[in-house]
Amino acid sequence: YYDYDFFSYIDVGYTVTGTITAASDTTPDQFTFTDISGQNPSTEVTSNTITVSGINAAASVSISGGTFSINGGAYTTSGSVSNGGTVVVKHTTSGSFSTATNTILTIGGVSDTFTSTTRAADVTPNGFTFTDIAGQNPNTVVTSNAITVSGIEAAVSVSVTGGTVSINGGASTTSGSVSNGGTVAAIHTTSGAFSTATNTIVTIGG
Repeated sequence: YYDYDFFSYIDVGYTVTGTITAASDTTPDQFTFTDISGQNPSTEVTSNTITVSGINAAASVSISGGTFSINGGAYTTSGSVSNGGTVVVKHTTSGSFSTATNTILTIGGVSDTFTSTTRAADVTPNGFTFTDIAGQNPNTVVTSNAITVSGIEAAVSVSVTGGTVSINGGASTTSGSVSNGGTVAAIHTTSGAFSTATNTIVTIGG
Protein backbone atom coordinates (compact mmCIF):
# COMPACT_ATOMS: atom_id res chain seq x y z
CA TYR A 1 0.00 0.00 0.00
CA TYR A 2 1.42 3.37 -0.98
CA ASP A 3 0.36 6.72 0.29
CA TYR A 4 1.12 9.57 -2.14
CA ASP A 5 1.40 13.15 -0.98
CA PHE A 6 0.62 15.73 -3.58
CA PHE A 7 2.44 19.02 -3.58
CA SER A 8 1.51 22.14 -5.43
CA TYR A 9 4.26 24.14 -7.07
CA ILE A 10 3.94 27.86 -7.75
CA ASP A 11 5.91 29.31 -10.67
CA VAL A 12 7.34 32.68 -9.88
CA GLY A 13 7.95 34.96 -12.90
CA TYR A 14 10.96 37.22 -13.10
CA THR A 15 11.17 40.39 -15.29
CA VAL A 16 14.59 41.37 -16.62
CA THR A 17 15.06 44.91 -17.91
CA GLY A 18 17.99 46.30 -19.93
CA THR A 19 19.14 47.86 -23.20
CA ILE A 20 20.14 46.01 -26.35
CA THR A 21 22.61 48.04 -28.43
CA ALA A 22 22.47 47.71 -32.21
CA ALA A 23 25.67 46.82 -33.98
CA SER A 24 27.62 49.79 -35.38
CA ASP A 25 27.03 50.41 -39.09
CA THR A 26 29.83 52.47 -40.63
CA THR A 27 29.17 51.57 -44.25
CA PRO A 28 27.41 54.55 -45.83
CA ASP A 29 25.03 54.64 -48.77
CA GLN A 30 26.76 55.15 -52.10
CA PHE A 31 27.61 58.79 -52.79
CA THR A 32 28.46 60.45 -56.11
CA PHE A 33 30.72 63.29 -57.15
CA THR A 34 29.88 65.17 -60.34
CA ASP A 35 32.78 65.22 -62.79
CA ILE A 36 33.70 68.57 -64.35
CA SER A 37 35.39 69.47 -67.63
CA GLY A 38 36.62 72.51 -69.53
CA GLN A 39 38.82 73.61 -66.61
CA ASN A 40 41.95 75.74 -66.90
CA PRO A 41 45.26 73.92 -66.33
CA SER A 42 46.93 74.05 -62.91
CA THR A 43 43.81 75.43 -61.23
CA GLU A 44 42.42 74.47 -57.82
CA VAL A 45 38.87 73.09 -58.13
CA THR A 46 36.33 71.73 -55.64
CA SER A 47 33.66 69.08 -56.08
CA ASN A 48 29.98 69.20 -55.31
CA THR A 49 29.07 68.61 -51.66
CA ILE A 50 27.93 65.09 -50.77
CA THR A 51 25.89 64.26 -47.65
CA VAL A 52 26.74 61.04 -45.81
CA SER A 53 23.81 58.73 -45.03
CA GLY A 54 23.15 55.18 -43.92
CA ILE A 55 25.51 54.98 -40.94
CA ASN A 56 24.88 55.01 -37.20
CA ALA A 57 28.44 55.60 -36.05
CA ALA A 58 31.31 57.77 -37.23
CA ALA A 59 33.03 56.35 -40.32
CA SER A 60 36.62 56.92 -41.36
CA VAL A 61 37.37 59.12 -44.38
CA SER A 62 40.48 58.80 -46.55
CA ILE A 63 41.52 60.22 -49.90
CA SER A 64 43.91 59.64 -52.78
CA GLY A 65 44.96 62.47 -55.07
CA GLY A 66 43.60 65.47 -53.21
CA THR A 67 42.16 66.75 -49.93
CA PHE A 68 38.68 66.97 -48.41
CA SER A 69 36.66 69.14 -46.06
CA ILE A 70 34.17 67.71 -43.55
CA ASN A 71 31.21 69.91 -42.58
CA GLY A 72 32.90 72.98 -44.03
CA GLY A 73 36.06 72.55 -41.97
CA ALA A 74 39.69 72.81 -42.96
CA TYR A 75 40.91 70.63 -45.81
CA THR A 76 42.73 67.50 -44.73
CA THR A 77 43.72 64.01 -45.88
CA SER A 78 42.20 61.95 -43.07
CA GLY A 79 39.33 62.13 -40.61
CA SER A 80 35.89 60.78 -39.78
CA VAL A 81 32.31 61.76 -40.48
CA SER A 82 28.95 61.01 -38.87
CA ASN A 83 25.57 60.42 -40.47
CA GLY A 84 24.28 63.61 -42.06
CA GLY A 85 27.74 65.10 -42.33
CA THR A 86 28.94 66.73 -45.54
CA VAL A 87 32.15 66.21 -47.49
CA VAL A 88 33.74 68.26 -50.29
CA VAL A 89 36.80 67.20 -52.32
CA LYS A 90 39.49 69.52 -53.68
CA HIS A 91 42.40 69.05 -56.07
CA THR A 92 44.52 70.92 -58.63
CA THR A 93 43.82 70.28 -62.29
CA SER A 94 46.48 68.92 -64.61
CA GLY A 95 49.10 71.30 -65.97
CA SER A 96 48.39 69.90 -69.45
CA PHE A 97 45.46 70.56 -71.75
CA SER A 98 42.73 67.95 -72.34
CA THR A 99 43.94 65.89 -69.38
CA ALA A 100 41.97 64.33 -66.53
CA THR A 101 42.85 64.46 -62.83
CA ASN A 102 41.25 61.90 -60.50
CA THR A 103 40.68 62.03 -56.75
CA ILE A 104 39.27 58.99 -54.94
CA LEU A 105 37.40 59.57 -51.66
CA THR A 106 36.63 56.59 -49.41
CA ILE A 107 34.14 56.71 -46.53
CA GLY A 108 33.74 53.56 -44.45
CA GLY A 109 34.86 51.39 -47.35
CA VAL A 110 32.61 53.04 -49.95
CA SER A 111 34.39 55.07 -52.67
CA ASP A 112 33.73 57.43 -55.53
CA THR A 113 36.02 59.37 -57.87
CA PHE A 114 35.95 63.11 -58.51
CA THR A 115 37.37 63.84 -61.97
CA SER A 116 38.26 67.19 -63.50
CA THR A 117 39.37 67.52 -67.12
CA THR A 118 41.24 70.50 -68.51
CA ARG A 119 40.04 72.30 -71.61
CA ALA A 120 41.59 71.91 -75.03
CA ALA A 121 44.40 74.27 -75.94
CA ASP A 122 43.61 77.28 -78.14
CA VAL A 123 45.31 76.48 -81.45
CA THR A 124 43.79 79.24 -83.59
CA PRO A 125 46.29 82.09 -83.90
CA ASN A 126 45.48 85.75 -84.18
CA GLY A 127 45.31 87.08 -87.72
CA PHE A 128 48.62 87.94 -89.38
CA THR A 129 49.58 89.96 -92.48
CA PHE A 130 52.37 89.68 -95.00
CA THR A 131 53.34 92.94 -96.67
CA ASP A 132 53.08 92.68 -100.45
CA ILE A 133 56.07 93.94 -102.43
CA ALA A 134 56.31 95.28 -105.97
CA GLY A 135 59.00 96.25 -108.47
CA GLN A 136 60.93 92.98 -108.11
CA ASN A 137 63.17 91.54 -110.78
CA PRO A 138 61.88 88.47 -112.64
CA ASN A 139 63.03 84.99 -111.51
CA THR A 140 64.31 86.29 -108.20
CA VAL A 141 63.97 84.66 -104.78
CA VAL A 142 62.25 87.06 -102.38
CA THR A 143 61.38 86.75 -98.70
CA SER A 144 58.43 88.39 -96.98
CA ASN A 145 58.42 90.21 -93.70
CA ALA A 146 58.52 87.84 -90.72
CA ILE A 147 55.21 87.69 -88.85
CA THR A 148 55.05 86.78 -85.15
CA VAL A 149 52.52 84.10 -84.20
CA SER A 150 50.28 85.00 -81.24
CA GLY A 151 47.12 83.82 -79.53
CA ILE A 152 47.87 80.09 -79.36
CA GLU A 153 48.57 77.82 -76.39
CA ALA A 154 50.21 74.87 -78.16
CA ALA A 155 52.32 74.27 -81.23
CA VAL A 156 50.35 74.37 -84.50
CA SER A 157 51.04 73.22 -88.02
CA VAL A 158 52.36 75.51 -90.76
CA SER A 159 51.68 74.76 -94.42
CA VAL A 160 52.34 76.70 -97.61
CA THR A 161 51.09 76.85 -101.19
CA GLY A 162 53.13 78.46 -103.96
CA GLY A 163 56.40 78.75 -102.11
CA THR A 164 58.17 77.84 -98.88
CA VAL A 165 58.43 79.21 -95.37
CA SER A 166 61.15 79.93 -92.84
CA ILE A 167 60.13 79.22 -89.24
CA ASN A 168 62.03 81.06 -86.52
CA GLY A 169 64.70 82.02 -89.06
CA GLY A 170 65.35 78.42 -90.03
CA ALA A 171 65.90 76.80 -93.41
CA SER A 172 63.31 77.07 -96.15
CA THR A 173 60.68 74.33 -95.88
CA THR A 174 57.22 73.45 -97.14
CA SER A 175 55.77 72.41 -93.78
CA GLY A 176 56.44 72.50 -90.05
CA SER A 177 55.07 73.73 -86.77
CA VAL A 178 55.31 76.87 -84.70
CA SER A 179 54.58 77.85 -81.11
CA ASN A 180 53.24 81.08 -79.67
CA GLY A 181 55.80 83.86 -80.19
CA GLY A 182 57.47 82.07 -83.08
CA THR A 183 58.11 83.79 -86.41
CA VAL A 184 57.22 82.78 -89.97
CA ALA A 185 58.37 84.29 -93.26
CA ALA A 186 57.17 83.36 -96.74
CA ILE A 187 59.61 82.72 -99.58
CA HIS A 188 59.06 82.37 -103.30
CA THR A 189 60.57 83.08 -106.69
CA THR A 190 59.09 85.97 -108.64
CA SER A 191 57.49 85.40 -112.03
CA GLY A 192 59.67 85.12 -115.10
CA ALA A 193 57.44 87.66 -116.82
CA PHE A 194 57.40 91.40 -116.20
CA SER A 195 54.52 93.08 -114.34
CA THR A 196 53.25 89.70 -113.12
CA ALA A 197 52.21 88.76 -109.60
CA THR A 198 53.24 85.63 -107.75
CA ASN A 199 51.20 84.55 -104.72
CA THR A 200 52.18 82.39 -101.76
CA ILE A 201 49.56 81.36 -99.20
CA VAL A 202 50.74 80.48 -95.69
CA THR A 203 48.34 78.66 -93.33
CA ILE A 204 49.08 78.53 -89.61
CA GLY A 205 46.80 76.42 -87.42
CA GLY A 206 43.93 76.75 -89.88
